[in-house]
Amino acid sequence: MSELRRPASLGNLAFGLAIASVLAIAAIFALTFIADIAFGRHQQPLAFIVLFAAAVFAMPALAIAAIVSGHIARHRDRQDRNARLGLVIGYGMLAFVALLAVVSALTFISIRTPA
Repeated sequence: MSELRRPASLGNLAFGLAIASVLAIAAIFALTFIADIAFGRHQQPLAFIVLFAAAVFAMPALAIAAIVSGHIARHRDRQDRNARLGLVIGYGMLAFVALLAVVSALTFISIRTPA
């Protein structure tokens, strides 16, 4: 006897992508901590720089993917709670990335401006 299994909903995918976007922040902090301990003020290897850049660029990409799949899932089923959670976390992460970009730009400008 075979049981019919319901396929995983798109809302679960949206929620998973949003959580992966949040975990990218943890990966960035972990990579920074490991680099500080392992390399100190010395030049960091290219592999570390590539991993760090991948985590930085994956964070907004995963948030956007969570938003898109969350909207599609909400269009299909308005009661999908995981889709709603994916949307909330995805939009929150996108706002965090935008805030981080503004703070980084202002910091860069203030460092480069002569006193």
